[in-house]
Amino acid sequence: MKQEDFKISDTILFRYLGRDETVIVPDGITEVDIGAFRLNEHIVKVVLPDTVESIGESAFEGCKGLRQIGRAHV
Repeated sequence: MKQEDFKISDTILFRYLGRDETVIVPDGITEVDIGAFRLNEHIVKVVLPDTVESIGESAFEGCKGLRQIGRAHV
């Protein structure tokens, strides 16, 4: 997973463009925008930091392989 796979502005994750099966959302993100992971069929697991406060509508729409969304615990 590369930093350039994430399209981020301030603390909002607008889009994930990578092809990793496990995606670890960077620390400090407070919002996952509408459709941020939309149609990414590679993702199986997404790990969110505790800072995430909201997830936009259809953020994971079409992620057919997605099996688990959870929090990163320190």
